[in-house]
Amino acid sequence: MIKLSFISFSFVWSIFSFSQIRIAHPVYEFGDIFEENGFVYAQFELENPYLKDTIFISSILTTCGCTIVETKDSIIFPRNKMMLKVAYDPNGRVGRFHKSIQINTITGVDEVNKLFLKVGGNVIPKNKVLDKNAQLINFEVAPMYFYPVTEYDTSFLDFNFIKDFVNTLTYEIDFYQFTKIGFEINLRDSSKINEFDYLLRFVKYKLIRELNKRGYPNSSLFFNEPVYYTANAIPKWASAELKVFSIAFNNNRLNESNVKMTDPLKEDELFFILNENSSSPVNLNSLIQKIDFNFLSNILLKDSILSLQVDYKVPESFSAKKQQKIIKAFKKELFKELEALVGIDDAELKIVFDNEYSHSSSQHKFKMWELEEVGSQNIISYQPEEESIISPLLPSYKHQFLDLNEKIDENSLQFQQFWNTLISYTKSSNNVKLVIESSTSHFPKGDNADDIYTARQRGTEVKVSLEKKYYEETGDSIVIEIINVVLGPKWSEKMKYVKFSQSDYFQYEYIKLLPVFTKDRKLNLSPVPTRPYMVNYDYYFKAIDTNSFVFKRFASYLIYEIQKNGYIRITTESSNSKIPFEKDKSNEYIAYEHLLESKKVLNDYLKKHLIDPNRLILDKENIIVQGIPYSKKTPIVRYKKYQYVRFIPSRYLTN
Repeated sequence: MIKLSFISFSFVWSIFSFSQIRIAHPVYEFGDIFEENGFVYAQFELENPYLKDTIFISSILTTCGCTIVETKDSIIFPRNKMMLKVAYDPNGRVGRFHKSIQINTITGVDEVNKLFLKVGGNVIPKNKVLDKNAQLINFEVAPMYFYPVTEYDTSFLDFNFIKDFVNTLTYEIDFYQFTKIGFEINLRDSSKINEFDYLLRFVKYKLIRELNKRGYPNSSLFFNEPVYYTANAIPKWASAELKVFSIAFNNNRLNESNVKMTDPLKEDELFFILNENSSSPVNLNSLIQKIDFNFLSNILLKDSILSLQVDYKVPESFSAKKQQKIIKAFKKELFKELEALVGIDDAELKIVFDNEYSHSSSQHKFKMWELEEVGSQNIISYQPEEESIISPLLPSYKHQFLDLNEKIDENSLQFQQFWNTLISYTKSSNNVKLVIESSTSHFPKGDNADDIYTARQRGTEVKVSLEKKYYEETGDSIVIEIINVVLGPKWSEKMKYVKFSQSDYFQYEYIKLLPVFTKDRKLNLSPVPTRPYMVNYDYYFKAIDTNSFVFKRFASYLIYEIQKNGYIRITTESSNSKIPFEKDKSNEYIAYEHLLESKKVLNDYLKKHLIDPNRLILDKENIIVQGIPYSKKTPIVRYKKYQYVRFIPSRYLTN
C-alpha cells in the first residue's frame, strides 16, 4: 500500500488533461462523513475506447497518505472496462478535503498519458462536543515570529509551524467557542504601513483557511487591530518582524505551546512499535534494536503482509534531504532484519511515511505503528513530496532625482534595506544579478544633451559605484544589467501653453535597482498567455476597471512574469481624440492625466496582490492626440476609438 502526500491547495488539476482513458464521472463527492466511521469508498469506471490498443497502468499516485487506491488489475484491454476503488481515511482529518489521484498509463507501445481523478467531502469530528467536566489545567500559546524580506513576501506562510499554532488554537475554540489573534509589527520603515496591511490580509486568510480545514467556521476566529511600531532590533535582511499571538493565552517566554487538560481530547489509542524522542538525529542501530521483531513476525504470519506507518518529525533547521536519507536507511535496515528472520520479500512489506517532515519543536520524534491494511494488492509506488520554501523576490530600491546632478542616497533607510538583503543573500547563494532601470524625461537638459545619453550615463555611474561597493564588502563581483529608458511627454516650446510643468517631467528622472534571480525558483505557476490591455473611454473617464475580466487576465500575466523573471517590461500609450474637452487643458495633457491615473490604479492593484510595482519597467510612453478633426456634425461615437489607454508587454511587440 503506497501513497503520495502533498499540500492540497498547491495544485489545481485538470480532470481530462492528457488522458486517453474514457471516464464518465472523474469527480466523486462523499458529502458529510463521520470521522469515527472509518474508511469511505468511491468507485471509478475506466474504459479503454480503442479497437486494438491495450492501455497499461504504469503507476497510480495519490496526493495524500490518507487516500488509497485498490486494484489488482493494471491492464485495460481494447473496448473493455475496469473498476478502480478509492478509499479515504478520515481519521484525524477533520473538515473539508479534496484529494487527487494521478493515473499514469502507456497506450500501445510507447504512448504515455495521464488521467486525474478527484474525491472530496467534509469530515465531521468525533470529539466535537467535549465532556462537560473537561477543563484546561494549563494552556499557554507560544507566539509565532516571522521576518518577511519585503512587504510583499509571503514565503513564510508555507512553514509547518503555522499548522502547530493553529492546532493549539483549536483547544481554545473547543472550550471557549472562539479565539482571538493579535498582531505586532516591528517596521524598519514606518512609511510601509499600508503595504503591510495588505500582507496581513494574506496572513489572516491563511489562519482562517487552516481552521476551516479542521472543521471550524470563520466565526470562531477574531482578529485584534494590528499594532505597529518602529525599532531596529530586527535582522538586517528583513523588512519587519511580524508577531502573531493569542490575545488571551499568549506567553512570550515559550518556544512551544503548553496544553494540559483534565480530560484531554485523545486520538485513537495506538500501539507504537517505536516511539522515540531525542534532541539529536535518531540512531539507526538503536532504533532497530528496540523493535520487537517477534511481534512483527506474528503480524506477517497472520496477515501475509506487514503494513507499517512511520512518522519522523525533525526540527525546522534540519535538512529535508538528511531526513529522507535516514528514512531510506531505516527502511533498508528493517527489511534486512526481517529478511534474515522470516524471509520476507518486497511485496510483503509496505511502509507509509508522513510527508510533513518538520515541526516547530527542537526534538527529533520517530514513531512507528501498524497500519491496518485496506486492500490486498495494488500497483502504487510511494513518492514523497517534501515541503519547500521558495525564496521571495528581494527588496528593490527606487531613487527619485530632484536635480539632474543628484546622486542616489546610500545612507537612506530604503537603500540600506535593499543593500543589506542583497549582500546577505548573495553571500549564501550567488545566483542573483542586479537590473538597473535608468530613466530620464524629455525635459531639456542644456547644451542639446541627448536624452538617452543622459539615462545611459547616469545608469553607468550607478553601476560602477555599486560594483565597487559590492567588491569592497564581499570581495566578489556581481552581474549588473542596465536598461535605459526615456519616458513622459515630449518636449517642445509650446509645452508652456498646454499645462505641462517641470514636475510632470521630473517624475521620470529616477533610478530603480532590481535584484533578480538567475536560476529558476521552481514556482508552481501555470503560464499565462501574453496579451496587451486596452480600454476605450468617453468624456467621463474613470481610469481602468480592475474588476473586468480583460484587466484581470492582463494583470495575471504581469504577476506571472514578475514572479518568474523578477520584472516585466511594458510600453504604454495614452491617446485622445480632437474633441475639445476643457478650455484650460490641452487634449495632450488630458491624455497624460489619463495615463497617470491608469498607472496608479495598476500599481495599487499589484500592491494589493503583494507584487512590487517597482518591478514593472516602462520601456516607452506614448502620449498622442489623433483622429479626425472635430465637428459638431460628426457623431461623438466616431471619436471614441481614438480615446484609449493601452498597456503592451514589450515581448508582445517583439513577437
